[in-house]
Amino acid sequence: DYTVSLTVEDTAGQTDTASQVVTIVELDEEPQELLAIITASTLSGDAPLNVTLDASQSVGGEGELAFNWLLEGTTVSETASGVIFSPVIADAGEYQVTLNVTDQNSVQVQATVDLMVTSVTEPPVSEVTPQQAARLLAQASFGVTDEGIARVQALGLEGWIDEQFTLQGPPHLDFVLANSNGSLQLPRHEIWWRDVVDGEDQLRQRMAFALSQIFVVSDQGYTLGNAQYGVTRYYDQLRENAFGTYRELLENITLSPVMGVYLSMLQNEKADDSGNTRADENFAREVLQLFSIGLHELNIDGTLKRSGGQPIPTFTQAHVENYARAFTGWNFGGATDWTITSINSRANKQVPMQAWPQYHDTGAKTLLGGVTASAGLSAEADLEIALDSIANHANVGPFIVKQLIQRLVTSNPTPAYVRRVATVFNDNGSGVRGDLQAVVKAILLDDEARNGHNTVDDFGKLREPVLRLSHLWRAFDITPGTLSRNGVYNTRSPHVKDLDYLSGQAVLKSPSVFNFFHPDFAPLGPIYASGKLAPEAQIYTDNTILAMTTRVNEHIQYVHDASDSNAKKSAYINLSGERALAAQGTDVLLDRLNLLLLSGDMSSGLRRVLTNHLESLPAADTESGASARVRDALSLIMASPEYLVQK
Repeated sequence: DYTVSLTVEDTAGQTDTASQVVTIVELDEEPQELLAIITASTLSGDAPLNVTLDASQSVGGEGELAFNWLLEGTTVSETASGVIFSPVIADAGEYQVTLNVTDQNSVQVQATVDLMVTSVTEPPVSEVTPQQAARLLAQASFGVTDEGIARVQALGLEGWIDEQFTLQGPPHLDFVLANSNGSLQLPRHEIWWRDVVDGEDQLRQRMAFALSQIFVVSDQGYTLGNAQYGVTRYYDQLRENAFGTYRELLENITLSPVMGVYLSMLQNEKADDSGNTRADENFAREVLQLFSIGLHELNIDGTLKRSGGQPIPTFTQAHVENYARAFTGWNFGGATDWTITSINSRANKQVPMQAWPQYHDTGAKTLLGGVTASAGLSAEADLEIALDSIANHANVGPFIVKQLIQRLVTSNPTPAYVRRVATVFNDNGSGVRGDLQAVVKAILLDDEARNGHNTVDDFGKLREPVLRLSHLWRAFDITPGTLSRNGVYNTRSPHVKDLDYLSGQAVLKSPSVFNFFHPDFAPLGPIYASGKLAPEAQIYTDNTILAMTTRVNEHIQYVHDASDSNAKKSAYINLSGERALAAQGTDVLLDRLNLLLLSGDMSSGLRRVLTNHLESLPAADTESGASARVRDALSLIMASPEYLVQK
């Protein structure tokens, strides 16, 4: 303690004194320790990131504490004061938050925390709707599936097509060689059905099936019926060449021994005046009439050219005779005997035919367009000239592309649609003629294919019977039965090789070279009277309509995922997902079936009929009620005219 005195003196010398006791205490030389603590609700996450930083647990120092925050990062800098800091970080990056805490004596400490903000790649909103994806798959595959719709939406229409061009499953011949003695027909059909249901290369297979109905061979006869290795190899060639060039395909099928047997080009000899024989004209006539140019000259849009009001023939009998001569001198590859019979086990029907010069007509030949094969040429040279003259004919583009459009998209393409695709056939943009990959892309991406159901009268096509069955099997996940071998789809009698008895068609089992139906067929009645076409109607007889509807209905009503073990001995479909949807309501179930079966194009009238029927059945909240509703909805839709006409 100290006493402080103050004395005051005036000018007269008088004084006065006052005193005060002052207490002085010792000061701390060191401030109290100050500790800053940040409690963060999250230190990392995806942008935009909401961050909450709490420094209320900071302790020490003197008096009231002040809190100041600094957020530094790649794209954001921000400051704030207060015990709580709650920034929102919009962009991905690495950030650091610094907290400065100061007490009343200006003592300051810092604390830091790092933030890692990552970006989330949101799946892009597909520009392709589920309905658009389903419509493409109806045209370009053997049946719409959930997985297929998702893939088309992910890749886009063109992206999906481009991916399909890269896919190709193993040869069917491998399976047939392992499971047939050459005469047994069942394995060829088993692997075909397994592949069209399970294979990823759906567009290639759909294209091969379409080509098999243009470049027709059939094993209905005895010889090819007992040549399953060769017939299978022929179909494999169609699959392999589905996206090649037309010219390559034409040569491959011309030299196929199966085609050689079917249209008797094999062992076709030059004329022999002494024996009063001449070259066989069968293949020569059909390659012109059916495989390339047709009977009458066409404009590029597929319409007939006329002279004096009459169609103009594309070829004459003289042309047929000259082509027949050009195609002489071919036998089985590796044959040692010209007259080897087609049923001889040494007659190899899996490799291309081979030229025998002594049986070839070496005389000069006048072909289409005035093309001349000069005298003295080999069988190989004559073949090249003959096929070039065919492939370069102006009719080939419109003639072939119209049939491919009919097989994939619509029976009555407008002339403008045919013209656009035929133009691509003539030149793919890089100077290549007959590029089938470019052609099929042009067919499927054309505005008429994508929007014709809304813009073109009489758009669409009757679904081919086998496509009805494959659609059912694919959409509802068919499973091989317990008696199946090799994972094949073992149907109840008749087996898959005999389904043509029910449907009117089966792969490479046409009754003639004119296919199961003619591309220009029109049934009598309104379609014929209007000048329209409905090729598939040629096999839609009373018998096949009833038989196929019964077979499809049987799969739905009886051979599905029931608990009955007997039902599962043969292949069965899975409707468990649909039963779950039925329990959610009639509309939910119909929405799904509408997408998978009708590409979302169900009419209000059909929906009303289905709704009335389904809601008359037992309640969907019971297993039996849900099952009945699903089965009846599926049966009724697949038997309806709206389903039978693919839009």
